[in-house]
Amino acid sequence: MPREVGVLAVIAFVVALGFGIVAPAIPIFARNFGVGTTAVGLAVSAFAFFRFVSAFSGGTMVERFGERVVLTTGLVIVAVTTGLAGLAGSFPVFLALRAAGGVGSAMFTVAALSLLLRVAPPTHRGRAAATWQGGFILGGIAGPAAGGLLATLSPRLPFFLYAGFLLVAGAVGLLLLRTAPSATDPGETPVQSGPDLDAGPVSLRTALRSRVYIAALIANLGVGWVLFGVRNSLVPLYVTEELGRTVAWAGAGLLAGSLAQAVALLGSGRLVDGWGRRPR
Repeated sequence: MPREVGVLAVIAFVVALGFGIVAPAIPIFARNFGVGTTAVGLAVSAFAFFRFVSAFSGGTMVERFGERVVLTTGLVIVAVTTGLAGLAGSFPVFLALRAAGGVGSAMFTVAALSLLLRVAPPTHRGRAAATWQGGFILGGIAGPAAGGLLATLSPRLPFFLYAGFLLVAGAVGLLLLRTAPSATDPGETPVQSGPDLDAGPVSLRTALRSRVYIAALIANLGVGWVLFGVRNSLVPLYVTEELGRTVAWAGAGLLAGSLAQAVALLGSGRLVDGWGRRPR
């Protein structure tokens, strides 16, 4: 397994740890501005929406400036906007900062995934993806529980900690990630990701004609809807307002979800490499 995979997993852990800390506090902090449940959901969705709309430009920047620069820049953008969001004095300012943070998050995600797929050998690509996702899951396990407890002290405190974690992750990427050659198979033949990639980079229009690519987009949409649209926005409010529990219990609920993901992830990478990426 290339060294870059481990570095990306460490960065993912730090990012997810900070995100897990701030996730229970976002709906509660937005609620303090006196807005309704719809506006609270908007504060969560704005981050994910701007991740979506800026993802295409993130890919262009990766091709122009390289994964390492785009990854680090994206983390710094999220760190700055998150720290400022913790200081926001009005809901519109808070919402705008959350949206700007989504742009930086897209830059980080696209750059990290691009580097992961470029350096991982095809025979280990599933395990490389599982290792990377494992970093997110481990951070997601520890973050929500701590975030719930911290939010009871101050709803602004998790934002400042998240910003600090992102700066640490950016420093790790800047120092430990270097320009890496593309992965090769055991015969030292350059890796090809499929017949459509043999001739070079594939345009977005060509990719959208692929049923496999469309299926991956739909599956990713469903996962994002559940994680960002339901779990991170509605669970904290349901726990605190409907069940009458504290924010710490909301963090415990997010922790339970992360634990379930961790259990399912243990053998998924090996199954993908051994059985393929879809049922036969």
